[in-house]
Amino acid sequence: MTELLCIGVALAFIERIAIFIYIAYLSDLPRPKIGILFRWGSFWIGGHWSSYNRRLCVNLIPCVTVWIALPGGNVPNNAHEIR
Repeated sequence: MTELLCIGVALAFIERIAIFIYIAYLSDLPRPKIGILFRWGSFWIGGHWSSYNRRLCVNLIPCVTVWIALPGGNVPNNAHEIR
């Protein structure tokens, strides 16, 4: 039982350190944009990377595209941004 308590305390400590590092160093970095797109023309399953748009698009269900645009990348037209 005490081993589980020690592991829990250690994990909480590591989580606090990770939060501190994020706030101190990473929170100002540009974050990728993530979204979803519903389009009848995307009736396929698969994925592709656009180096011009700096965007990854993945269709796991036909007509439904989940996309991730890196900082400086372009968002698809008529897309719903999640984050």
